[in-house]
Order: sequence, then C-alpha cells, then structure tokens
Amino acid sequence: MRVFYIDDIPTPYRLSVFRKITERYEGEFKIGFCADAEPGRTWELNFDEINSECIKGFQWRPPFQINPFSIKINLSIISVLNTYKPDLVIMSGYTHPTIFLAVLYCWIRKIPFGIVSETNEHCSSISGIRWWIKKIVIYPIIHLMSFGLPTGSQAKDYFVKLGCKNIPYFYFPNTPDISPIKKARTNVGSSINKAYIKKKYGIDSEVPIILFVGRLILAKNPIELVSAFNNLNEISKEEAILVIVGNGEQERVVQKAMEGNPNIKRIPWLDKPNEVYDLMSVADVFVLPSTHEPWGAVVNEALAAGCCVVTSDKVGSSYDLIEDGISGFIYKSGEINQLIDILDILIKSKNTRIRISLEGQKSASKFDQDYVVDNFINVVSYIKNNVSK
Repeated sequence: MRVFYIDDIPTPYRLSVFRKITERYEGEFKIGFCADAEPGRTWELNFDEINSECIKGFQWRPPFQINPFSIKINLSIISVLNTYKPDLVIMSGYTHPTIFLAVLYCWIRKIPFGIVSETNEHCSSISGIRWWIKKIVIYPIIHLMSFGLPTGSQAKDYFVKLGCKNIPYFYFPNTPDISPIKKARTNVGSSINKAYIKKKYGIDSEVPIILFVGRLILAKNPIELVSAFNNLNEISKEEAILVIVGNGEQERVVQKAMEGNPNIKRIPWLDKPNEVYDLMSVADVFVLPSTHEPWGAVVNEALAAGCCVVTSDKVGSSYDLIEDGISGFIYKSGEINQLIDILDILIKSKNTRIRISLEGQKSASKFDQDYVVDNFINVVSYIKNNVSK
C-alpha cells in the first residue's frame, strides 16, 4: 500500500520513527511536512533515506497562547495527494485547515485515513462553549476516520469524548529513540565518568541532582519547580542541587527566583543530544512541571536515562509511562506543597530513587520506537484486511 503521512513539522523523535518505518515497511511511504519549523522549535535534522517534502503553504500562531502551536494552511495539499495517489493517509492532528482539505480529498476519493492526536482533557477543556464548538467542528472530521492513532490512553479517551467510539485505536506515542540514551547511561555508569560529567557542568557535589530540561516558557512552568526547591526545608535544600537547562521567555523570571540559592544552577542550553543524555544519566531526579504538555517526549528520555521522574498531572505521557509511586510520581499541577513533599522524599531516600528508577527504565523500554512502528504496520494490516475503497 502507498501510505502518505501529513505531519506538522519535522521533529527529532518523529523523524527517527519515520526512518524505522522506511526500513521495516515493505510498501511505499512518504511524509509531507506542513512547515519546515515553528518559532522556538528548530533542529538540525538528517532526512537521508526518508521520502519527504515540505508542502507549500504558511502558518499562523494565534495570540495569547500558552502552548507553542501554529495553525498550518497548505492549499497545495490536494495536488500533493493527487500526485502521490495514496492508498492510505495518516494525518497529524485535526486543527489545521490543511487537514480539513486532506479529509475532504480522502472522503471524495474513498481513501481510508486516520488521525494522530496527543490532545487530552488534561491540556484541553471538555466543557463549556469552546468544547461544544469544538465537538461540532471536529466531529464530522474524526467521524470519517477508519482508525485513530492517539499518542496514549488519555488522547484515546479524548477521541471517544469527541464522539468517535466505533473504530479501532492504535497507540502512536511521541517516543524518541532511547538506544543512545541507554548507551549514555551505561557509559556514565562508573564513578569516574560521573565525576567528569559533573565537573564539566560545574557540579562538584555528591548530593542528589534534580534536573529540568526544556524551554523556559509558561507551558513548561519551570518557575513552579524553582519555587518548590526554594521552599524545601533547610536540610533537604542543602542536600540537593537543582539544575535548570533551557532558555526562553521565562528566563528572567526563573533567574530572579534563583537568586540567593547557591544550590540552583542554570545551564542556558545544550546543543547536542548526547550532552543532554549525559546530564540526565548523572541526575537522580527529573521534574517536568508543565501546565500544558499533551505528551512530553522528554519523560521517555529521562526514564530511559535512569532518572526518577516526577511530572505534573498535565503531562499526557505520564498516564502511560508512570505508575504513581511505582515507576515515578505524578502531582497535581499548582499544588506546590505536594511537589515539595515528593522532592523531600526522593532527596532523603536513595533506595526509593533506585527502586523507582529501575521501574521507570522498564516503562521507557516498553513504549520505545519499535512499539510505534509495530502499530504503524498493524494499521496497514488492519486496512488491508478490513477496509476497502
């Protein structure tokens, strides 16, 4: 079957999935990107061995948004699809006018399609006027799907709440390639290597390291973590180091909150993934305090690196990757005292950190990129066996 995948923008985790699909899938597979990048989301990427193109169009970012998201408008999508003549189309999201046009094309041509979505009720409302408008607008689109590709269980539940109940679902998480992360964790294993990496980043203490990696933006909510660390009791505060890696619009706010606490260190940014993985591998605890995080691929990375991971309940991936208190911790966003209590426990108990870290590594391995590719192949098999034009 000829499969065409319409994606938002190229990202490192999806690109490596596409490469694995290209290697394993016996049919024809092509990706069309609605844009080459978004503001604040650019990477140096290798497109070798991937059949892809950037579709002509433009993007618009609505004002007053917390999450970094731009609406894509690619009027040429019809001609692109008409040239490729797909047997199956997979689309990323259902918000863009580009997707509306692609759905119309598939409906007219009777081509089966499915939508990948990470939206869930923890980052989008399920009540009020906006919800009902969304249901009215989106329902006709998702109702035509032959299958759904939610990133996880919460995204699947959201599809169902939108009214799409009688189709099969195949999970398609935003999973990074964790093999280099596992390698970094193994390489960093010796005390000598750990000491070298700590010294490289100006960390000369043996106390537990709490780590945040991400853009310093409102959606990631780094200020909540800094505030929680500042409000730890004096004993815990002196027995741990908080490392903040990232830059963005919240830099000044974070920098001001750090003042007066010598146990908080900020690294503006790390350009190479292996540097991030090395730092994750020497960290003891990783915290993602986001207020808006439909998935959060960094959770996969931190778990694979061996960190004990703590997330807010607004992080979509936590519901599939973390069993609270077993393979990580989930706290209620905004409940800073709950976050303080969790950090206090983890700082004081090395055994708890180790136990949870081991369970977290198992979880990261379960939802790896082979799992995603397997589900892609399962989708194609399902269409071949159950859906005809």
